[in-house]
Amino acid sequence: MAERAVLQNGTGVEVGTSSNPLIVNSNDRVATKTVTFAAATTGAVDAHTIFTVTGFVKAKVLAVCTTNVGIQAGAEISVGIVGALEAFIGATAGDALDAGELWHDTSPDAGIELSSVGIENYLAAGQDIVYDVSVDTLDSGVVTFYCIWEPVSSGATVVAA
Repeated sequence: MAERAVLQNGTGVEVGTSSNPLIVNSNDRVATKTVTFAAATTGAVDAHTIFTVTGFVKAKVLAVCTTNVGIQAGAEISVGIVGALEAFIGATAGDALDAGELWHDTSPDAGIELSSVGIENYLAAGQDIVYDVSVDTLDSGVVTFYCIWEPVSSGATVVAA
């Protein structure tokens, strides 16, 4: 039986084996970012970068609310990329995000979800993942975003912004 070599990227991170170069340790393929919303900064109406994408990747984004989100005048939040702000999660009423809920679509859920949670997209380098606040501001609340990703091109990465 032929011996398999472990392949590493330029920084020493395992990126696969000689028999399957795109296999990556799943712990290296989940990027997380926790955001505490405040009206003047992280909750302001605008697109806010969550994850920076380098290379060509396949990605899925979902979030968990740990502290209820408070809003002004019907504020909404979505997750996508600039130019497609709802590519991962469609516009959701900010005050629909309550502690303990999984957010992967426009109806956050407190219970179990099917394994098909979230939308998968292919992203090229520079298509950073953002959350977009629209209509009005998010005043408070804490959400942890998770990006589950796979490299498609050599050296591709997704990291918290």
